Amino acid sequence: MPAFIKVFNLKMKKTGMKNLLYAAMIALVMLASCEEKQAGDDGFASVTTTVEPTITPHRAPFSKGINLTWFEREVDILRALEHVIHIKRLGADVIRLPLDLFHESRMNADYSLNPFFLKQLRELCVYAEREQIYLILDNHSLYSSYNALNGGMPPLMDELLVTVWTQLAEVLKDRGRYIIYEILNEPYVGSWYDIQAHVINAIREIDPHRTVVVDIGDIEQSSAYANLQNLIYSVHYYAPFLFTHQGAWWSNIETPSWTWEPMKDVKGIPWPPDATKMPSAPSAKLEPVYERYVSTPDNTPNAMAEEFNVFAKWSQDHSAPVFCGEYGVYMKYAPHYDRVRWYDFVSGELDRRGISRTSWEYFDTGFGPFQAGSSFPQSFYADLDNDIVKAMRFTPPVSRRTQTITGNFPVYEDYLAQDVYFSKTTEDFDGLYSADRAAGEHAILWKNVPWYLGFSLNFVNNINWQDLKNNGYSLEFRAKTDMPEPVRFDVRFKNEGEIEWLMRQAVSVPAAGAWHTITVPLNKMGEQGAAKPGGGWLAPNGEFSWSKIRSLEFIAEYGTISGTMLIDEIKIIAPNN
Repeated sequence: MPAFIKVFNLKMKKTGMKNLLYAAMIALVMLASCEEKQAGDDGFASVTTTVEPTITPHRAPFSKGINLTWFEREVDILRALEHVIHIKRLGADVIRLPLDLFHESRMNADYSLNPFFLKQLRELCVYAEREQIYLILDNHSLYSSYNALNGGMPPLMDELLVTVWTQLAEVLKDRGRYIIYEILNEPYVGSWYDIQAHVINAIREIDPHRTVVVDIGDIEQSSAYANLQNLIYSVHYYAPFLFTHQGAWWSNIETPSWTWEPMKDVKGIPWPPDATKMPSAPSAKLEPVYERYVSTPDNTPNAMAEEFNVFAKWSQDHSAPVFCGEYGVYMKYAPHYDRVRWYDFVSGELDRRGISRTSWEYFDTGFGPFQAGSSFPQSFYADLDNDIVKAMRFTPPVSRRTQTITGNFPVYEDYLAQDVYFSKTTEDFDGLYSADRAAGEHAILWKNVPWYLGFSLNFVNNINWQDLKNNGYSLEFRAKTDMPEPVRFDVRFKNEGEIEWLMRQAVSVPAAGAWHTITVPLNKMGEQGAAKPGGGWLAPNGEFSWSKIRSLEFIAEYGTISGTMLIDEIKIIAPNN
């Protein structure tokens, strides 16, 4: 097997297709024993290795992050903005964003990408740059993988990829170094190397300095990239597969008899391998697989550490960074602390070698850092599995940080302020980026809003609102409507906590035509009460706290808003400004 396949095809697919190609593991027999530290405050014994790391000096510009996987199926920039903030709060400096570019082109005759998708993606890129977090745009289209596994690249793949990527390059060519491209996830076929080189050259005609993540499988084909600069080489890591994919309903494992058995009933597999902890195999065909798991040294920490040395050595020899774009353990049946140990070991060993990484995934398919059984949307602070967070070498977040406001505080001016994210209570909300605006480039478009619903601007940090109120600060925004009558709605602050007390002010926007400036002094607002846990309403009784504000809401409190409302230039302003 060529050395490059050993390095770059250590990939175990997660897609829902049968008969996937599982690349061979490197047959390294490690005779040295592995060691375990004593259990510490985290409640689990960290795994170490006697293998000395090979350290590469050729590093990617980022170090660690997470795949934000759901975006490839649901282009929801509002939720994505929130998750960017949360992932950064963990200490990540990179997000790998899987995209289904072939779906977004809808396989049109000219492969034209959906304009709405392009607009949303561009705004997300702008936001990532403002937050100074790298964003890898990963073409994760499954159409290519399916056809590759059934006989080769689909017809006109070269043309399709060049067309979709040159469209993206035109839209994003003015973006800075934080935006990185990945041409296609796990393509797996020999004809891929020339195709990928062709696509990169087409991108560089438009965007000459863009960094590109390269998916490649064979050292003998690497000459196709010899004249290309600013590349990062990708590897995915899910070894040992019997452990990392136990319970995965979409996946199969090869048996010694060259047949495939499903992983969905595999459960309780320990790591590191331990014959005394192995459960019974769910089928006779899997018995030799279970036996091989504990008898071969290939699945031990030492063998895994040697594999990571292969990655780092290749990086040294080729003067190019290697990036582990995916790694992880499916949580359904994996013993919790063995899963913690695996993440701790793999994350640590990659870090020791200077290999950057993004785990699979944030919250979607059961690989992420949230507790088993968490529902979506989950609570970022309450539902995180902090054992996994720390094992991935992230920092469990402090629930709130203190933010001091001096002068004016822009909450929304074309884009959301840093550490502010958006949520909606109506599916008819049209977004943050209307071209009809009072100033700048964008406004918030709000229309057909059902009674009692609206949108929220959520503050990640703790702001001393009490001082702002006492010092005469006001909420100010611009608004206009196309409705023939004035539109009345509430702006209100909401407390965090089990009972979300509200402080509100009714505002009225004059009938259709012009933009109007609305000013609401904080010290003139009045308490509204709160929704009662379990149903009902609590009357205002002085319980609202200006020190516990979590969000600013715009709510259709007085009836359905059946037309269009535009909101822009939302600020907290100092007196006399």
